[in-house]
Amino acid sequence: AKVIAAINHLNPSALKLTSSYPSTVFSANINANFIGDNINNADGKLVLSNFDMRSPKDAYHLNSMEIHAGKDNMQHFLTMNSDFGQADIIGKFDYATILNSITNIIHSKLPSLIALKHGLAKRSNNFSFNAYISKSDWLNKIFGVDIDLTEPATLSAIINDHQQQIDFVAQMPSFSVGNNIFENGHVKITSPNDSLKAEIQAKKISKDGKGLAWNIETSAADNKLKSIIKWKNLSGKYFTGALNTETEFFKSEYGNTAHITVHHSDIIVGDSIWNIQPSDIVYRKNNITIDHFAVTHNNQHIIISGLATPNKNDSVIADLKNVDVSYILNLVNFHSVDFSGKAS
Repeated sequence: AKVIAAINHLNPSALKLTSSYPSTVFSANINANFIGDNINNADGKLVLSNFDMRSPKDAYHLNSMEIHAGKDNMQHFLTMNSDFGQADIIGKFDYATILNSITNIIHSKLPSLIALKHGLAKRSNNFSFNAYISKSDWLNKIFGVDIDLTEPATLSAIINDHQQQIDFVAQMPSFSVGNNIFENGHVKITSPNDSLKAEIQAKKISKDGKGLAWNIETSAADNKLKSIIKWKNLSGKYFTGALNTETEFFKSEYGNTAHITVHHSDIIVGDSIWNIQPSDIVYRKNNITIDHFAVTHNNQHIIISGLATPNKNDSVIADLKNVDVSYILNLVNFHSVDFSGKAS
């Protein structure tokens, strides 16, 4: 089928097609030439040009986006080239089950955490995906996602349902989410030896140049998630540490439950070592039980215990002894509320 169309001042909200874009008008030129009886065997090209989106408060323009789909050497492919980047997916795949392929792999490691959707459990996808994203304004203007790329981002993935394999890498050298600025963003997800591993790294930068470097390592298997969260400040007095936890997911009479075991961990502040003592945290819907989460150093401590629920009679109590609250808040760069002095 060949389609050539010019759209001018289309207002989906006025036509009651959607409420997502109130008082917004769209214009574009469309040139499509495809053969096939469904999206999975479509072969051809679609070109979207001079796309305009305008509302009383905002505007977005896209010069061109070209999508090409078909088969090459018995492999299905789809490529996209546009003002904001390029992407391609190649291999054997069904568009409707791509997301479910990822869900299946997570479910195989954490079945109590992720529920499968019936009817979409095809297990025959085997494809690679690559993307180079140079601009992110379209994410914010069209989808309301508050991410701003100040440098291009790259994504690559290999997913194989039969082998329960996922290899995913994302590189985001410089970006912001809302008012939070990040550098050296890196995400790697792999599935070795019947497990699912993730490594996440980023530096959170404040406007005065201070900030924290974060490194998160996780491993999931047999309904258990092991995590090590590490951090280190980028300037000022030395501040580094790690939080070592293991979370078990299970179904109880109260529903899905997560039991977090906090293992002994250390935090270094200047030349002082603070100890995170072993403790337990249990979470289920509308209920968090904290059993003696304690951070201690000589005669100083922060101990948190209690039960958080919608019941006004339940409470979480923080026991502080000789803790300089202002100093701690400065270390973690938290200034939404200001405190000063030592608390006990």
